[in-house]
Amino acid sequence: MASVAMKTQQEMQERAQTCLDKSDFGSACEVAEKWVKNYPDCLDAYWMLSEAQAALGSPKSCIAALEAAIKQCQEPEKVDLALPLIARLLELDPLREDIYQCRIDLLFASGRTDDAISYARQLAQHFL
Repeated sequence: MASVAMKTQQEMQERAQTCLDKSDFGSACEVAEKWVKNYPDCLDAYWMLSEAQAALGSPKSCIAALEAAIKQCQEPEKVDLALPLIARLLELDPLREDIYQCRIDLLFASGRTDDAISYARQLAQHFL
């Protein structure tokens, strides 16, 4: 099923989504993996891959895909792209101090100092 030649990001996204909608998670993973390989800067590809892997019951692979996407969002102007990825990763692995710190660092770097301080305080109250 996933062997159909696909060239554009939109085609890959539609194909992966169709596979997910049909609960064909293996094919969704195959398509999303090709999408990531062909378009490594496309965060949607990593998101789709992580969701397909989660549906397959592969949390480590799911987390790895999210980590790869987050690494591409380290510039302050990409903070709004990174936040949902960070939130999803923390749903799956809530004890990842490095990811909490990444969120705080990105908020500070993007000039959202009040948000960073507020989030750090929330974490302190939660974990202490």
